[in-house]
Amino acid sequence: MRQVKLMAAGCSDYIIRTQSTGECLSTLEMAAQSLASSEDRTELRELLVKRLHMVCTYQVDNEAVEHQSKEFRIKHQQYPNRLVNV
Repeated sequence: MRQVKLMAAGCSDYIIRTQSTGECLSTLEMAAQSLASSEDRTELRELLVKRLHMVCTYQVDNEAVEHQSKEFRIKHQQYPNRLVNV
């Protein structure tokens, strides 16, 4: 099977989970992006990711915390320091 790399535009809409980098997307987002690209129907991505938005909005409204990527937090010195062996 050939390897394919899908370049997504923008950051993940899955705001309640920390991703490794800003370019990482959830499985649902990648499936939606792949289908929209392969079918040449850009509206499919938004249609398929709509439920993800609803889940995230519900969780944020019920005190879940929005997350930045690990890469963003390290770059802005917001990532907890790791323990260092002395």
